[in-house]
Amino acid sequence: MSKLLKKGSTGKTVVKPKPPMKKAAPKRKGRTKQTLTGTWKGDDNALYYIRQVGNIVWWAGLSDNGSGTQFTNVFRGPIDEDEIIRGRWADVPRGVNRGRGGLTLEVVSDTQINKIAQTGNGFGATKWTKI
Repeated sequence: MSKLLKKGSTGKTVVKPKPPMKKAAPKRKGRTKQTLTGTWKGDDNALYYIRQVGNIVWWAGLSDNGSGTQFTNVFRGPIDEDEIIRGRWADVPRGVNRGRGGLTLEVVSDTQINKIAQTGNGFGATKWTKI
């Protein structure tokens, strides 16, 4: 801790400790206090209705700009402090597809999500934009 020299009311020099500099708060990448809830458009021309409850992300994805005739899928996965969502998805019988698997997604911003890995078969979207 640095010292600060200052003249006191008696004219004598008084040594007072210098207050410590405030440290900048570490940049928190996590967006778990903000919500991803809303309507998102995938680069597969599907609409994804996303709901974030705490650190859990849910969605219903419907192909063909929301009609769901080719595929309709559901997803659930936690988002971590590094903005990564790891979850499972499955097609449901509204559409003709019957895929399933795992997805690893990165929240790039409050309006963009990118796919970084997948397991299973038949998941086409690689990027989502909030609309």
